[in-house]
Amino acid sequence: MDAISPSEFLTISKKFLHIYESYCVPICEKYQLKQNELDILFFIGNNPEFNTARDVCEIRKIKKGIASVMIENLVERGYLRREADPKDRRIQRLILTEPCKPVVEDGRRRQKDFFDAVHSGLTPEELLTYQKLSDKIRLQIIKMEGELE
Repeated sequence: MDAISPSEFLTISKKFLHIYESYCVPICEKYQLKQNELDILFFIGNNPEFNTARDVCEIRKIKKGIASVMIENLVERGYLRREADPKDRRIQRLILTEPCKPVVEDGRRRQKDFFDAVHSGLTPEELLTYQKLSDKIRLQIIKMEGELE
């Protein structure tokens, strides 16, 4: 078996994201959300320690202007609320609200469905190998990203 080419790697990465987003369409339609809005809710729901607009921009790589508009929309719709950080009142924490819980729960189920579908057909041993390799690639990408800054 030949090694995957850089072109194939980039193509499959884009297809992976495209298919993931297609799995999110029912959630977006159900709650009348844009993909970026859903991504922000999932990000904060899955990573409650990263709950500032800056975190959203830096970690999720959403442009500041887009993140600002999306966060404002989510606040206006009652899915997020801003709360001043008790240690530094200049920092506004983004907190998921009660009406947001079903969105995140539905989203987590949909994410699980997606990853179950991606991993279907893999043996437990193959899945473990995939997870180990994915971790190595993820760490390398983080390292490379740090070198860019």
